[in-house]
Amino acid sequence: MRVTRPTVARRSGPSAPPTMPAPVCAPPAGMARRPTAHRSGLDLRDDCGQINCSAYYWGIAADGSCRTRANVPAAEALCLGKPLCAVGDNSPTCCNGTTGANCCEAPSDRCPTYDVPGPEASPPRTTCKQVTAGTCTSQAGPTYTPVPVNTDPFNDCAGGLNCNGAGACLKPAGTLCGRQPSATADLPASTAFAAALAPAAPARPATWGARSAPARRSPPPAIRIAATARAPTATPAPA
Repeated sequence: MRVTRPTVARRSGPSAPPTMPAPVCAPPAGMARRPTAHRSGLDLRDDCGQINCSAYYWGIAADGSCRTRANVPAAEALCLGKPLCAVGDNSPTCCNGTTGANCCEAPSDRCPTYDVPGPEASPPRTTCKQVTAGTCTSQAGPTYTPVPVNTDPFNDCAGGLNCNGAGACLKPAGTLCGRQPSATADLPASTAFAAALAPAAPARPATWGARSAPARRSPPPAIRIAATARAPTATPAPA
């Protein structure tokens, strides 16, 4: 009698362990094993992205504007070289290996020394103003003060004019509200020429100040008649 044996499934060989992605900032080699630390000052796999430096100020440009520091491009962002965190540990002293947090340079790590000027800071500089000393540096934003009178260091004024010391350009001669205050001088819009805006005093007649005798008044008609009636009659001389 023939006995049929049950079919037994063949066992396959041991499966290969899954390939794990390398942690952020890990060396390119060692994909199957988690390294104990990552490299510093390099980013061969471009794990780190652009660094925003808009909160840091580069300084004052030649045109007098305050400039922020340019953003650090991803191609220049680097790893910090911190050891990888243990499982469940996300403290700032180690790299978590899954994101750029604590693994790549942060703005505070790179921006203070990134010596590339960026766009003009806000608020921008306006006509005849200059950045106040002690501002537009580190993380201190700009404030502005007027440039000295009769100067124009940033060529803000047209026609060869200068600034008036109050944050504006001097007015050209002969254009002061349509009047002609001067044919030779540039007058600033300030109290220095406020008198020119006052209405001119009326011309004084030549006879003012000279006293004249009061005109004699003729007596009323009734008085003249009475005076005539009382006048004595002349007596004729004897023959």
